[in-house]
Amino acid sequence: MTFSNNVSIVPLFILNPKIPVKKNLIKATIAFSVTCLTVPFVGAQSVWNGGDGSYNVAGNWTPSGVPDTANGTSATINSGTATYTPGADFTVAGGAALTINGGTWTQDTGIAWINVGNVSGGTINVNSGGAFNFGTAQNMRVGFNGGTGLVNVNGGTFDTNGSNFEVSATGTLQTSGSATVTANEIALNGAATFNGGTVNINNFGAGSVGYNLSVGGANVTLTGGGNFVTNDTSSFSVSSGSFATTGEFQPNTANGATVSLTGGNLDVGLIAIQGGETDSFNLDGTDLSIANGGTFEGVFSNGGYINVVDPSSSIFIDNLTVAGATGLFDSRIRYNGVADENLFNIVQDGSGVLITPTAVPEPQAFAMAFGVIMLGLAVIRRRR
Repeated sequence: MTFSNNVSIVPLFILNPKIPVKKNLIKATIAFSVTCLTVPFVGAQSVWNGGDGSYNVAGNWTPSGVPDTANGTSATINSGTATYTPGADFTVAGGAALTINGGTWTQDTGIAWINVGNVSGGTINVNSGGAFNFGTAQNMRVGFNGGTGLVNVNGGTFDTNGSNFEVSATGTLQTSGSATVTANEIALNGAATFNGGTVNINNFGAGSVGYNLSVGGANVTLTGGGNFVTNDTSSFSVSSGSFATTGEFQPNTANGATVSLTGGNLDVGLIAIQGGETDSFNLDGTDLSIANGGTFEGVFSNGGYINVVDPSSSIFIDNLTVAGATGLFDSRIRYNGVADENLFNIVQDGSGVLITPTAVPEPQAFAMAFGVIMLGLAVIRRRR
């Protein structure tokens, strides 16, 4: 006898030594069968049979039966389109995972939400060749009610179809390979790790606080052109790939946010540093591009500045001339904390200005050179 998605985990009988062994065995068999029929087996697996059809039809799965992803049964789609018709929210929890290796998961006829990780852990994997499309779903929540949620787009396609998307403090959205993510508004309170692919997000919602956003190879664009604000205890990093918005970039490091720019590109409409020197940020290998050079100088206040610490970094400011850029180096753009125009090369580059650090010896180099000079003077004195 095979029990596909259930297993006995609680004994419902006590063997009675006064009853013959045969009767005891019958009681044990009945009790085991009852529990097998009623207790979900966390870790069970269901596989879509392929083709296009209803997710809700038992015969479209092997073993037969609609996978109970809300309570630990994982589901795998390798080909075809599985269309979920909601009677309730679609939930992946209890340690379950929905894995799409090929084909598509989508929802129709209903605005029920998609929940990944409710109370307990849940995962959606969208691998290369697979697609996850919200369809008619109104929203997705990743990690809530204390559950840990993960949406892992590993080369596949993830599309919210114009709906919103919430990543809680216990949720994670990550991309790798040639992933494609298209989303409307994301309320980000957890982690977003973009290590590959193309990510187009309309905007981050105003409720995005305390997040950890890392760009490590993907090309991320805020297609709605909204402002990107790092606030409270949020962290933002670009090590490779790019992050772009035509709106403002507001680092707000004075309020406890961290900004790490060690590679790749940061393309923004404007920089707004308004919290003083403690609100400033470092360019440590990232190339910065600013579109609205005409108002660039006016968005710095209370001594805030951009600090270039790696000579491989560059700053391109569009709609600006070399003559117009010279006033920026009194305090707004510095090299290792020093405000000096002579520490930069400033050249006209089309409609804008390209600013790169002049090769300046580091303090250690100065010290070494000074030591060599002093040693040479000592040798000369000896010879005299």
